[in-house]
Amino acid sequence: MSERVTPLRRGWGERAGPAARSAPAWRGTVQRRGVALLAVLWVVLVSGLVLMGVQQVARVHMAGGSHQLGAVQAHWLARAGVEHAMAELAADLSPADSRLDYWWDDLTFERVESPVGTYSLVSPLYDVGQIGLPRYGVEDLAGRLNVNTAGREQLEALESLDEMHASAILDWREQTTEARPGGAGPGYYQGLAIPYEIRGGELQTLHELLLVRGIDEELFWGRGGGREAMLYVSETRAAHFAGDPRRAEDLGLWRLATVRSSSPNVGADGQQRLDLSEASETDIQSRLNIAPELAEAIVEARDDEDFDSLFDLEDITAEVETERGVERMEIDLEWIAGRWDDLALSDDEHLPGRINVNTALWPVLLTVPGMDEAAADAIISHREGGAGGFESIGELLLSANINEDVFREVAEHLDVRSNTFRITAVGTSNDGVQRQIIAEVDRSGDVPRLVYWYQSP
Repeated sequence: MSERVTPLRRGWGERAGPAARSAPAWRGTVQRRGVALLAVLWVVLVSGLVLMGVQQVARVHMAGGSHQLGAVQAHWLARAGVEHAMAELAADLSPADSRLDYWWDDLTFERVESPVGTYSLVSPLYDVGQIGLPRYGVEDLAGRLNVNTAGREQLEALESLDEMHASAILDWREQTTEARPGGAGPGYYQGLAIPYEIRGGELQTLHELLLVRGIDEELFWGRGGGREAMLYVSETRAAHFAGDPRRAEDLGLWRLATVRSSSPNVGADGQQRLDLSEASETDIQSRLNIAPELAEAIVEARDDEDFDSLFDLEDITAEVETERGVERMEIDLEWIAGRWDDLALSDDEHLPGRINVNTALWPVLLTVPGMDEAAADAIISHREGGAGGFESIGELLLSANINEDVFREVAEHLDVRSNTFRITAVGTSNDGVQRQIIAEVDRSGDVPRLVYWYQSP
């Protein structure tokens, strides 16, 4: 019988041959523990990376939440600035609107503090000698050229506009199919690559001018940094101007024009002006404190031919009974100028488009028919001197600032009061987030009324 031999099988830790020995058990245990440790370290590493990602996302969300909170705070700070300005306008009881009023330039509008930040009311001040200086206050829109009421002569008198620009603006305002020479009717706008309708009425916003043929961005914003000053939410940039304040091309239409402006048809005492086109002899006599014979002569002259201008009163005469006997009285230019603030040829409550001689910039004054550079210089010198401003248009003549011929041409296009104002409020949160609100306000009623609103996103 042969002997059965069982072959040796090599396993982990075995060696062949007669000297082969079995592997110790502890080595298998170390192997398994090493694999487990590597798995644990890998899990820890992955978990750490996930945690870091979660923390980063949390920080981003926290930062975003903080910015959103700052944006909300800045917006409501700007809203507070608008309300502040409207309250100041409502409280203004001065007989004329000028640069001496608190709403025009007052340090109480500069960085008004609150627990969550500050707000300021900023406005451009581009008069000679004031370049680059910030002004904290409200802007009078009657100090601008109203493109909804201005005629061709006024539009072309603005240095940056020519005959074609004036024609295009007039065409844009009117419902007409026939364009003026150099202008543009509905067919022009419908033929553009991206067609749009012509307004056919009053412009609703000043930026609408950019839709009018020939009005490009340089003409609108000017060459003095206008777009940046308008769009950049910053008090410093809002005041910056790099051009010539006497050049319309540098100032731009956005600084010189408006689509809404009006003046109250009242005198310095706040009473409605006397409408000479309808007033009776008794009303004329009592209101103007004149002799009955002269009041009768005014009514007779009006009945013979309707008054087209207050200057139609000139040279009206009457024989008046006095203590010294019968005297001849004659209405002259100085008589008219002295009573200008009490007289009108309309019973309308508001007079649109008149330019406030106390607040208009030099290029805007030159758009007034009949105004020349000498007269504009005299007006600015007067209001920047000790007098501060005019309380009546008649003072233009009586204060010897302009001559009689110029006074006759410009007086009925000017005023010393305004109903419409522009408020630019900048709110800044404690975190430095800024928001801007631009509002236009009509003060003709019992309380100021918002008529335009823009807020930065």
